[in-house]
Amino acid sequence: MLMQHLLALAIDNQKIAVPEGIPTGGLPIFIIIAERAVQVALFFIFVLALIFIIISGIKWITAGGDKTKVQSARGTLTYAIVGLVLALLSFLIIGFVGQLITGGSLNFPMLVNPPDCSSPNTSPC
Repeated sequence: MLMQHLLALAIDNQKIAVPEGIPTGGLPIFIIIAERAVQVALFFIFVLALIFIIISGIKWITAGGDKTKVQSARGTLTYAIVGLVLALLSFLIIGFVGQLITGGSLNFPMLVNPPDCSSPNTSPC
């Protein structure tokens, strides 16, 4: 019974005020958090892909004509590029699925700033 009162938004039809600085939650907050998570994940994926492309270039240059080393460098480069393409495709798929779920326009988190949902009655919040 006590837990129900702690989690209630109203007691005896009196609305409980949310303290300032505490987000009220809801779908807009979830969308912003998800967009930020996608941004961070894609940033790390692109950085890792760039690092592996540089490593494969160094391996290729230092191969000295050794076919096995060149083949290893080529494989590293191929996997880095495939990983980069898959990251871009996942970025597009996440945007498309987000559009289907929210019914909003296709919002690419790294290309468009997320909506300002701090004020009430803000569209598309």
